[in-house]
Amino acid sequence: GMRKGLLLFLLLIAIPIAVGEQQVVINSRDWRDVISGLSYAHLKGIDVHYVAEETQGIQLVKDVLNPSLKDTVLIESSGKVFIAGYEKKLSDAGFKVQKLSYANPHDTNIKLAEKLVKDSRIDSFVVINENFPYNSIVVATYAIISKSYIILVDDSNADAVYAFLSKNGKKVLLYGRMTRQIEERLSSIKAEVINTGDKFNDNIKIVSKFLEKKEAGQIFFTNGEFIEPGLFNNEFPVLLIGTQNIPANVMEFLYKSG
Repeated sequence: GMRKGLLLFLLLIAIPIAVGEQQVVINSRDWRDVISGLSYAHLKGIDVHYVAEETQGIQLVKDVLNPSLKDTVLIESSGKVFIAGYEKKLSDAGFKVQKLSYANPHDTNIKLAEKLVKDSRIDSFVVINENFPYNSIVVATYAIISKSYIILVDDSNADAVYAFLSKNGKKVLLYGRMTRQIEERLSSIKAEVINTGDKFNDNIKIVSKFLEKKEAGQIFFTNGEFIEPGLFNNEFPVLLIGTQNIPANVMEFLYKSG
C-alpha cells in the first residue's frame, strides 16, 4: 500500500515535466527575425531551420524536420511570412508549437533575449546597429563562442534596448557604427565598444577577439550582401571584403595572423 504508492510517486517525479524547446523554425521575410532566431538557437544549443520560399518550407515540415524533436519555437513576422498558416502545418505534422509573432522584429529580438535570461541565464550581449545588416554575420562567430546574444538596435527601439540591458547586461559589447541618439541612450551602460569609424577595422578587431579565445583553421569572406546562416558557426570568423577587392587593412591583417 504505502510503499507502492511512494515508489510510484518517485517514478513520476523522475520524468521531466517539460522537455523544453528542441528546435527553432523561422518563417519570416525579415532578416532581423532570421538573425534573432539563429542567435537564440545557437545559445540554446538546439536545431534551427528557416523557410526560404514556399516549396522548401512545405518540404521542411514533411521531410526535413526531425519528427522526434516535438517542442518547436516558431518565429514569424506578423506582416511578412513566406507561408501563411504555417503553425497549423507544423502542429498537424505532430509538432508542439510555441509561436512568437510580432509586427516589429525588434520586439521578437528582445522577447527572445528575455527568454534566454530567464531559461538559460545568459547575461552577455553584442549590440549592433540594424542599419548595417552585414554586422550581424560579422559578429556571429564571436557571439557564439562568448555565449552572447545579438541585440538589434536603431533609434526607434533604443529605449527598449536600454531598459533591457540596464537590467540584464553583465557583459555588453557595442559593435560598429551607431547613431548619436543610440550612443546617448546607451551611454550609461557599462560596455566594451568596438567602433573605429571603419567597418573593416571594426571587423578585424572582433575577429582578433575571436582568435584570442579560439584558433581558426580558416576564415570566411563575404561582401555582406547576403546573410548566409552557414556563417553562423563557432569555427570560422567572417571577414568583410569590398565588392571589388580586399581592402589593404584586411590584407595586412591576413598576412599578420597567418
